[in-house]
Amino acid sequence: MVCLESPRSERQSHCLLLLIVAAAAAVQRSVAFVPSPLIRTAPLSARPSRSSVSLSSMEPRLRHRSQIAQQAHRDHRTGGPDGGNAADEDKKGNKGDFFPFRKDEIESESRNLQFVETTTLRKQLKIFKALAWPYFQKESRARQQFGLVILLTLLNSGVSVLFSYIGRDFWNALSEKNEELFNTMLLRFFGALVAGIPITVFYTFVRRRLGLEWRQWMTTEVMKEYYAHRSYYLIESNKEIDNPDQRIAEDINSFTNVSLDFFITCMTSVIDFLAFSAILYSIDPNLFLAAFLYSSVGTYFTVTIGRQLVGLNFEQLQKEADLRYSLVRVRENAESVAFYGGEEIEGMENERRLNRAVSNYRDIIGVQRNLEFFTVGYRYIIQILPAFVVAPRYFAGAIELGVISQSYGAFNHILSDLSIFVNQFERISAFSAGVDRLGQFVDFLEMQRRRSVAIRNDTLTTATQTEEVVSNGLPASGVLRRADTISTAAGSSHDLMMGSTGEIPPSTGEESTISLPPSTAGVWLAKTTEGLFKMPIDEEKENGFPSQIRTLALPGATLVMRDVMVKTPDESRTLTRDLSLTLSEGEHMLIVGNSGTGKSSLLRAIAGLWTNGKGWIERPPPGEMFFLPQRPYCTLGTLRDQLLYPRTPKDKTTDKQGGDSSPTSVSTADSPTNHNHNHNHNGRRKDAHHHHSASAGSRLPSIDEEEEYISDESLLAILEKVRLGDMVRRVAEADQLPNGLDAVRDWSDMLSLGEQQRLAFARLLANRPRLAVLDEATSALDLGTEEAMYKTMAEELPRLTYVSVGHRPSLLKFHEQKLRLFPDGTYDFERIMRDAEARREYQTL
Repeated sequence: MVCLESPRSERQSHCLLLLIVAAAAAVQRSVAFVPSPLIRTAPLSARPSRSSVSLSSMEPRLRHRSQIAQQAHRDHRTGGPDGGNAADEDKKGNKGDFFPFRKDEIESESRNLQFVETTTLRKQLKIFKALAWPYFQKESRARQQFGLVILLTLLNSGVSVLFSYIGRDFWNALSEKNEELFNTMLLRFFGALVAGIPITVFYTFVRRRLGLEWRQWMTTEVMKEYYAHRSYYLIESNKEIDNPDQRIAEDINSFTNVSLDFFITCMTSVIDFLAFSAILYSIDPNLFLAAFLYSSVGTYFTVTIGRQLVGLNFEQLQKEADLRYSLVRVRENAESVAFYGGEEIEGMENERRLNRAVSNYRDIIGVQRNLEFFTVGYRYIIQILPAFVVAPRYFAGAIELGVISQSYGAFNHILSDLSIFVNQFERISAFSAGVDRLGQFVDFLEMQRRRSVAIRNDTLTTATQTEEVVSNGLPASGVLRRADTISTAAGSSHDLMMGSTGEIPPSTGEESTISLPPSTAGVWLAKTTEGLFKMPIDEEKENGFPSQIRTLALPGATLVMRDVMVKTPDESRTLTRDLSLTLSEGEHMLIVGNSGTGKSSLLRAIAGLWTNGKGWIERPPPGEMFFLPQRPYCTLGTLRDQLLYPRTPKDKTTDKQGGDSSPTSVSTADSPTNHNHNHNHNGRRKDAHHHHSASAGSRLPSIDEEEEYISDESLLAILEKVRLGDMVRRVAEADQLPNGLDAVRDWSDMLSLGEQQRLAFARLLANRPRLAVLDEATSALDLGTEEAMYKTMAEELPRLTYVSVGHRPSLLKFHEQKLRLFPDGTYDFERIMRDAEARREYQTL
């Protein structure tokens, strides 16, 4: 403290000293634990480890909330305690303030609370780095733009310092009534304005453009991971991650823009702090010290009061997304809701989700209210604090009025720089919640990528052990390849990720049956373990992968299964045990059984969607395999897009049955699994009839051998074969198009389920796969149309192998084999008789 002669100055100095001592004591008391403003957490001494935090430990809190809400809801409806008041509130429009919690919502909120409460500051910084760093590491343009932003930030701070000095001299000229100096300052001001405007404008423009391009890049990369390894399917099936669409579309946008804003704000704060500290310290050291301590006190109390906002904002994002999802479902299923007359039920569900979002937001604004009791006073005191500190020197004549004006500006700059958490806390808490949600999402994608790579590593490691592979009856000619062949086929880790299971990519080199050297395989496999977003992965999760079904996707293969056990995704039930079979080219098998025996689940395992279990499955790669579900999916686009899905119109037909997918196709005729299997009810083998004979590399007749692409004439002919010709002509006439293939409709809404199933058969004919899997694909068709579809499939694709699931006796005549599944996981193979009399025995499925 500078000793002042005036008694009043001494009193003010003593008051300031007491304020500083009190602030220092408060800061010292908070040193033991200062919660991070970026996360909702507990003191370090009380924070549980990840392994000690379970969903069950969090459920009591949520269940307690649910019980209170449900009891209040019952009182509200039945006139229980305070029932009359509740009825009066209903009349005032407060209906639905209370709402029940469902079990799935409790579990979802428990997972969210677990993720937030176990995310330490260090881990969250790692998550932030893992999300933010790849863009600037991979893209040179991003680094250039970022450097330009830093340069403009420095220039913008220089403009602020320049205006600070111009403002000081301007007010000194007014105080001294110096007209010449006043005019000079006016000219300098306008000159600085001309130079400063472009800097400020481009500073904002470049920041926004960098944020936009960052968002585009990051969204693209996350979507690649989302669609790789069928992560999108696993997210939907196990419900561990809620609303992935919001996390991709909104949370990434918020992350990129707000991250950039916060970084620039922090960098600007550092630059301003360094620039204005010298100014403020030269005016009065006590003013600099007061700014530092005042901001420390403000930060401590802001974080203490408002730290609940992180968790509440996390939940708010989820509840708002849940509300939007419920509204979108009604729109997408409007006709079904209207047929059922389910408007009241849907409205109640929408209202329930709205009330959950409103209730959580009430908690948010309650915390914000408590926080503002402190922050509003904090901001008001700032207006007099600089004058309170420097006024004694001004009254003593040691400084001029312009210096006081400059001290206000410098003090506000420094205090704003040091009080960034106070001023931005609500925004930081919302941003932190977004980082948590995005980190949780990308963490799941990364775990799925590592899980997929781990399965491939195990598959290829097994493939290097030639004698063991052959002795176990695995297709040596398909599995064992040279290292350079597999490496060439893989190309990159992204190219390798073809599915959710351990699929080995197609060979593009010469076929070989020699074993893969382990050393070479190890080098190649190591390259596949690095993801783009290097998330901090929980070792317990990574080491806790359940046993998996190994899938070999081999060009030219049909279908071979060996000792396959299929479990549900949660591993609570075993659906099929030790299933082994071989289907040759052109063979057809029908899967039957009571509901719940795992018929569709077995198809999911063949497709690679369900992987929990054990055993081996050899099948064609995705390009040579086609799936027809009971309710086909109609993509957004033209009718041509529907027919070619999942290919694009530019894909060649020679990639399918019309040609080889590699220079030398793989023959599995000598596979050790090429012995006949048959089983009785107990799952034991009995006299077999399966055989594996056809060469997988032979060509099947295409629609037009001379065409490089599928022509419109071929597509129209396919539509005629599946009895959709009239529909095409109607659409063409309505849109005044030559043939209707370019018509754009909401095909799921326009076509009936039967028409959609016929469209699925048209896709099958257009894509010409080697293996087809039909899951009750004719359930909405009459018997005549069903027969026409199967006959068309047999005529157009005579060497197609297909597996069907169905209950109709009419399906028997289109298959040679029948696989019956039983509830205990066992199965039975039967040959289907061709003559009419013998087939009567099998008319009851």
